[in-house]
Amino acid sequence: MEPPSEGVTGLWDSTWALMCRKSLLATQRARALLAVFSAPFFLLGFSHNRALYNLGVRFLQRR
Repeated sequence: MEPPSEGVTGLWDSTWALMCRKSLLATQRARALLAVFSAPFFLLGFSHNRALYNLGVRFLQRR
């Protein structure tokens, strides 16, 4: 078998680079969507935990 010509290799390299770039963009998009959708739940949990912490501190200060 003979090695592929330069044109075929260049086409393969550019196709591979395009696939990698699309995969990277899809990964970044998925991370951004995850961050957007999980932020409200994180903030809600954080504020809820803070409220419980404050209640506990007040309860312990009364004793």
